[in-house]
Amino acid sequence: MKILKIQFSDNISSKLPENIGNLQHLKKLHILNTYFKEFPKWIFKLKKLENLMLRGNEIDTIPPEIKLLKHLKHFRFENTNLNNTPIEIRELKKLETLSFADNFKLKNFNESIINGNLKMLALTPSSIERKVIDKLKKEYPNLKIGKRYFK
Repeated sequence: MKILKIQFSDNISSKLPENIGNLQHLKKLHILNTYFKEFPKWIFKLKKLENLMLRGNEIDTIPPEIKLLKHLKHFRFENTNLNNTPIEIRELKKLETLSFADNFKLKNFNESIINGNLKMLALTPSSIERKVIDKLKKEYPNLKIGKRYFK
C-alpha cells in the first residue's frame, strides 16, 4: 500500500491502529477530521513517507521527531491548535510545500525553518502578523506564499 486516506465523521471514534506505522512502503498519508490531541508517534516509523496531511485535529505541537521523515516533500498541518513552528522542520531537506493554513492559534512563525528547497508556504494571515508575511515575501522572493495550500 502506497496511499492511505483516513477521514472521520463526527460520530466515529478517532482512534487509529498503531500498526499503520508498519506500512513501510506508504508514501502518502492523509488523516482528516480527527480528535487527536497529540501527534501520532507511529507516523515517524513511515520512513518512505513523501506526503503527509493532518487536518482538522486538536494537536498543538509538532514533535522534534518530524525530522525523521527524511523523504517528506509535502507537509500539510492545517486547522489544528498549533501554537509554534518547530525548528526541526528545517532538517527536512526534500520538503517543497509546507502548509500551516487555518491554524488560528499560531501567532509566531519561526522563519528559520525555511530551507532552500521550499517552494510553497501557506500561512493564514489572521493568525500571523501581516508584517511577518511581508518580510518573508521580501526575504524569499522565489517562495510562493499564500493563505491556503495550492499547487
